Amino acid sequence: MEWTSVKDRMPSKKGRAYLVYIGEYSDNSDACEIAWFQDELELNQYPELEQGITHWMPLPEPPKTK
Repeated sequence: MEWTSVKDRMPSKKGRAYLVYIGEYSDNSDACEIAWFQDELELNQYPELEQGITHWMPLPEPPKTK
């Protein structure tokens, strides 16, 4: 999987979680978080950081259980 810039396009599937890259986190570092996509990428716990989202990618498949 590769990162997709929010400037290029947004996810097409609403109601799903995506891994997002935040270029400027609260302490001027970078971070990854899980965001939900409805009409935009939403960070439920950190809505103030949504404007810092620069890239996204689908979550990987869950582990296979035996």
